[in-house]
Amino acid sequence: MICASGARNVSFNHMTQKKDTDPKAIVLIFVKRWRCELLILLSALLISAAFWPPLWGLAVFFALVPGLVGARDMSLGRLFLVAWGAGYLANLFLFYWIWFVSPAGTFALPVYLGIYLAVFLWGVEWLQRRLSVPRVVSAVFVWPLLELAKGWLFTGLPWFYLGHALYRWPVLIQTADIGGVVFLSVLIILVNVLVAEALAGEIRPWRRRAGAAAAVFVLAQMGYGHWRLGRLETADGPTVALVQPNIPQDLKLGQTERESAKIFAGLRELTLSREARRADVIIWPETIMPGLVGVPDYWIANGMTAGEIAREYRLRGLIDAETEERIGAAGLDASEAIVLLEAQSGIRAEEVLDTSSLLAATARLAGRPLVAGAIAADPAGGDMISRYYNRACHYDAAGRLVKYFDKVHLVP
Repeated sequence: MICASGARNVSFNHMTQKKDTDPKAIVLIFVKRWRCELLILLSALLISAAFWPPLWGLAVFFALVPGLVGARDMSLGRLFLVAWGAGYLANLFLFYWIWFVSPAGTFALPVYLGIYLAVFLWGVEWLQRRLSVPRVVSAVFVWPLLELAKGWLFTGLPWFYLGHALYRWPVLIQTADIGGVVFLSVLIILVNVLVAEALAGEIRPWRRRAGAAAAVFVLAQMGYGHWRLGRLETADGPTVALVQPNIPQDLKLGQTERESAKIFAGLRELTLSREARRADVIIWPETIMPGLVGVPDYWIANGMTAGEIAREYRLRGLIDAETEERIGAAGLDASEAIVLLEAQSGIRAEEVLDTSSLLAATARLAGRPLVAGAIAADPAGGDMISRYYNRACHYDAAGRLVKYFDKVHLVP
């Protein structure tokens, strides 16, 4: 069946002249008219669905089958445009969370990422029609090249490769030790194109063999996974406490100084809890620490009450509980409390209330190593900042910064 615009219009007009109002007939007419487009759209939806609940990850083994079948009966130009639109929708679903970071980016980024599905389907068909390259051969070369390009072009966005969808299925991802996640994607594409070859057109012996080959590749992948996992030598590792305060994304991005102080207080409370201190190491989420580290910063401190500042001094062993209680009950504002605390302890507030100092003190108070996500900055002179980093800070049990790791590529 050739999905040519003219042929479809003739069939549709002929049917409508009969004034058939049967809903089933209307649906059948619609499906017949837009069969190729619907198949490509189905592939896009299956690709996005593969990254959702656990069982759906297996959808990657057949997600591209409808698109590969539908692409055979379309003109190359129309194929590219339809696949681009379908790719746009797939990435819109996958990157929906960007709305909380950049509403405009939510709709702009899929315009670029949708091109990859279009180039894949168009490229496979162009190579088959113009150069007689078998689809099985072209597909396993075109797809990995596109994934590598996506991870490199415009600084790269190596997210949602097909192989990533199997992250909940350890037995199916062990082949990544041969060639990384891209090699895993190659195996997935090979299964997809073999199934598409088995389903497209007339049933012939070689098409049956293509379907059998797809099953063999999946079984071989599972067999290798079982063999590889069976050879692993495991040992008990450290007990890890994961601190998760469940802060809404909009609050995390647009918090006031007072809200930041409350968030930090919540993190501190969870970290010093009996459950967390039973662990060998405590881990905070990515960029969860309010304020900035690496530069003098008092964003959290500016949101603290007099009582909270006095408590911080007491926890550091700089004042006693009686002094803390007296200052908290005096009805002082934060600046008045700081004057009294500095006089009482002989320690300047900047040394106690700096964001980096608050983070280090948390590890020391817990008596456990702490790995915390924070935003770091490089000073550019004065109060200016030259660059920001997404940083993971590792503090030892004494509150000393042991190591830190900055993301080299912030995406999106």
